[in-house]
Order: sequence, then structure tokens, then C-alpha cells
Amino acid sequence: MTDVLLRCDFSPASGLGHLKRCVVLAGELASRGLKSLILVDHDAPDPAVFLKGDVAIERIPEALSAPDEADLFSRRVSTDQIRCVVCDSYTRLPFMEQALGDRVPLVCFDDLGQAAASALVINYTPGARPPHALKPSSRFLGGPAYFVTDVARADRASLVSAEKPRLLAHSGASGRFDHRAGVYRSIQRAAIANDVSTDWLCPTAESRSWVSGNIELRRGDRLIDWSRDGGSVFGRYDYVAGPSSTSLYETLMQGAIPISFVLSGTQTDAKPAWARLGHLLHLDMADLQEPDAIERTIALAVAQRSALLEVLQEGAAVLDGQGAARIAGEIVVLTTGAPGKDSRLEILEDPPVDLIRSCGPGDAPAWWQARTAPLVRALSTHPDHRISWPEHVNWWLSEPAGRFAILHPDGSYAAFFWHKERWIGDTPYLYGGWFPASDRPIFAEVIRLLEWQLEHCAAHFPGHRWVATIDRGNRAVLALNRRMGFTEAGPEARAAARVLFPGTNDRFEILERCA
Repeated sequence: MTDVLLRCDFSPASGLGHLKRCVVLAGELASRGLKSLILVDHDAPDPAVFLKGDVAIERIPEALSAPDEADLFSRRVSTDQIRCVVCDSYTRLPFMEQALGDRVPLVCFDDLGQAAASALVINYTPGARPPHALKPSSRFLGGPAYFVTDVARADRASLVSAEKPRLLAHSGASGRFDHRAGVYRSIQRAAIANDVSTDWLCPTAESRSWVSGNIELRRGDRLIDWSRDGGSVFGRYDYVAGPSSTSLYETLMQGAIPISFVLSGTQTDAKPAWARLGHLLHLDMADLQEPDAIERTIALAVAQRSALLEVLQEGAAVLDGQGAARIAGEIVVLTTGAPGKDSRLEILEDPPVDLIRSCGPGDAPAWWQARTAPLVRALSTHPDHRISWPEHVNWWLSEPAGRFAILHPDGSYAAFFWHKERWIGDTPYLYGGWFPASDRPIFAEVIRLLEWQLEHCAAHFPGHRWVATIDRGNRAVLALNRRMGFTEAGPEARAAARVLFPGTNDRFEILERCA
């Protein structure tokens, strides 16, 4: 008898992630006495080619529309006395909820916010929140602690390869390198330029043929077959380049530095979510339009390897590999009716007004958006310069500056500010900057942040001299700085400003103040 019926997407278009989650979860359920059956698309490839595990998997008998398939599940729940249904599909969830109703607990993986009536909703993306339409009685498990995998964590701080770094290039279980041909050619060019060996993961004969005919392979570069060990293969490499998917989470867990990118404009992956896990080398569609984006990102990965590993190990620590066990425990509660711990995601209360906090790697994408805003660029020393994402990450990792954010009462970013110490000769200087995070009025927040920054630096950098450069047309900020005790700079501070802020010219007013 089947206790849990799982429906997951599995096709060349959907990739392997949905199926792998369900296989791992089914194995965990089996260890708790629940027998599972996984149903996949009627034309799905042979799962045994990609995954190992003693789990029953069947194809849907024929091509059905999503509503008709939901009706099939509804009938099967009644005839087979199914105790729980798990849905891991982007296209079928709303129909499953409607067809099953309250007759059997429905569990779903939902990172699109579609769920409304499921008994248990899981979204393992960083910062996940319950779907807006989710009924109050539903339970929600949110955040990376609920990522499902059979891969173990493996922190490391050194190169895997003894002779030179090695990179794995892949295109998921589909092996469709041709869908991003330009990106994969750029990966190989960058590997050659940075003296990094490359392995190409080829799950099909077609992918092997494409790589052989389209990539400039060197002596030592290899074409390797798909491994049914799954994500553990990533731990054998220093760098892994491929699409943002389930495999990216497993790369983070294995301690390899990922270079990831979207495969289409419809993907919802966002830099802030990955940055919160310590992954700073994710490229979206806009990034990929930049000249040499892949080449600059891989060069950055090699040059900043130690700093990236440090950020990665801290951010990805929440990926502990216990997601399947946590979810299986919740399903046992649903199927037995036993009281369980309330695992609804805690929603933060409204933050204090004018909350100021230090910033970490998870804030880097928001800083980048603010730094590249047209108004901020227009008032900078290099107004025509476009700051790319790799350049911003390099600045973030290279510059030992104090970085802070001030928030609106609703918790959204109001502004960012930074400061840094530098000695010129025998004189210690402080310099920094601030910029708005949006178009919302922030005058009160700016006054608060400047007061806080001056007080903070007076305590931590006694005897230093502040130097500020401000566009002469920015009269409000000039007046505000003078209100804060800044005065016209003397010859020494004016000379220092041109060292601290390269590109400073007569367009800028130079002010100074004792810290």
C-alpha cells in the first residue's frame, strides 16, 4: 500500500531538481515507515540514468492536461487510500489544491507563491515568506534549512587540485550547452586565460558531441559522464560554472566557488537571495548583456578566491543537509494526526524607526543597485562610468570599509553609507560616502545617519581628519555637511582629497572636519 503519493516535474525542460527532491524525501519517509510512489511526466527520461535509490517511480500513463491530471490524482487518493500527496510542480499546484480539497493533506514545494489551500507549504529560498493567499490553518516552512538533498556539507579553505585549479562546467541534467553557447564558450576562454583546468559534465551523447565540436579543449581538459552520486561531484572542484538551480545549492554545500547564471528571462533567481547564502558570483540576464561578463567574473573568482571562500562558508552554513528530515517529520504529523511543533516561519515585527545596522554580503546587491542609480552616478567623480556587478563585488571584497544601512520604519532600505581610514604621510584621514536606496524622501534618515556616523567615528577614530568632496550643484548636501561642522578644506586636506577620491576636480567642493 502506498502512503504518500508524490508528483514532480521531470523533463528536459524542468531539469532534475524536482525529481531529486522527491527521491530524497521519499527515502527519508521510508525510514519513518511511510511508503512512497513518485509519478513523473508521461514522456520523462529513465530516472535510473540520473539518480540512485530504492524508490518507486512511475510515469503518468498518458499526456494529460493539468486539470485532468489533478482529477486522476483525486480518484487515486480514494481508490488507493493515499494518506498524503506531495506536489513539486510549477504548473499543477493550483489544480491539485482544487481537486483534492480537504480529503487528504497536500504538501507542496512552492517558490512562486501559488499555494492557497495546501496543508504544508515549503519554500527553501533565503528570505522566503508565506504566499499571500495561503489559508491561516496552513503550515509554512521557509528558508534554506528546508532545502532537500542527500549531499553532506564540506567546508574547505584550500584548492582541491594539487597542481592547478579545476573548474566543472555543466548545464544540468539536460546537457543543453547549446542553449547558452556563448556563455559556455566564454567560460572556456576565461579558464584558459586564468590557467584553470576544465571538466565538462556531459549527461548525454548529444552534449558530449556539442562540447567536442564547439569548445576549444586543451590537454588536460576532460569530458566526464553524469554521476548518479549527484551533488557530491561538485566537491571535487575548485569552481563550478552552470545555471542557477538545485545544483547551485549543492555546490555551495560542497565548498566549491560557483559561477552561476540564468538560462532564460523568465527565471526568478535574484542576486539578494544568493548573496544571503554567501554566493556573490550570480549573473542575471542584464549582467550577461555586459561585454566579457563571464570572463571578468571568473577572473574575479580566481583573484579573490580566499575572500569568496570565507564569505561562502559563513553564508552557506544554514545549508546543513537536514531539510528532508525536517519535512518528513512534518509529513508524519500530517498523516498520523499527532500534534506537532508549530514550524510556521517567524515573521519579523516592524523594525525600530531609523534602525541603523552594519551590512554584510547579503546587502551587496542592494548597495550595487543604489550605487548604479542614475542620480548617484551623476553626482559621482566618474559620472559616465557604469559599475558592473563583478566590479562591485571586487570593491566589496577588496575595500576594508565600514558599511552600514539605515532603514525606513517598514524595514526597507532608506540609504547606505560607508567610511574608511587612510594614512597619507603622518596624517590619518577618514573619508566615506552615502547614497539613497530609492526615490523615497529620506532627509530625516540622512541627518540621522550622518549624526550616527560622526559619533561612531569620533569614538573609533580619534585624531583623524574627515575629508568630503561634494558636487557644487548639490546645495542641500553642502548645507547639511556644513551644519554638521564641515568647513572649507585647507591646502593639506585639498591635496589629500585628490588622493582619496581620484577624479576630484573643480566641480567638487572639498570640506574637512576633525573626527
